[in-house]
Amino acid sequence: MKKVLLLLLLGMTILTLGTGRVHAAITIDGMVSPTGEWDNWYLRGIDPNEDIDDNYDIKMLMAWWDDDYAYIRTDVYGIPTLDRQDPENDTSAFYQWMWDMNGDSTADLKAVLREEYREDDNDRVRVTLLSDNSEVGYYPAHIGDGTLGSIVEWRFTLDDAEDFDVPESNMQAWMKLDNAGGDDDDRLPDVTGWIPRVPEPSSMLMLGTGLIGLIGGAFRKKFVA
Repeated sequence: MKKVLLLLLLGMTILTLGTGRVHAAITIDGMVSPTGEWDNWYLRGIDPNEDIDDNYDIKMLMAWWDDDYAYIRTDVYGIPTLDRQDPENDTSAFYQWMWDMNGDSTADLKAVLREEYREDDNDRVRVTLLSDNSEVGYYPAHIGDGTLGSIVEWRFTLDDAEDFDVPESNMQAWMKLDNAGGDDDDRLPDVTGWIPRVPEPSSMLMLGTGLIGLIGGAFRKKFVA
């Protein structure tokens, strides 16, 4: 009985370690980094509107956070830009992200990247609280030029959104891209849905290791007996 309890304790320890967040710093540069800085993502979605041939379709949305920052990356088909597809359209092209911080399918934070938020030729996102539309702040962003992987990256400081603690399991995201053209806006995943948080690959690996350890220990005890 003691051996079974020890094996159970060891397995639970491995599982607990598997949920930890180990990650190198992410550079907001609009590039697909060869160092694999985005390998451990927590949110991922695939654009359901990729059949819209406008070079703006959302390919994937990823996010990761540490104790200080939330990092967001959006991959697109074609070359990401804030230029209008239709110069006659009065609407500005923009990227918009909505965040459900507690998993109740209600948006808490909104982040928008558009031309008028640039400062000294540097792209920035504006983050606001949806509860009262108050401004959380402006944060660094970078749009790749197509040769750098066709991605948009940005980050914001978690301390500035002091009403929210980043949850361990229930954050959700939704994204919209308006290219100011004749095509419908691109949304990820759709008008009403959310992208739920999913475990990072390393956590799943550790989870599997823990389960294998538990099963292996049980079989060993059976055969030894």
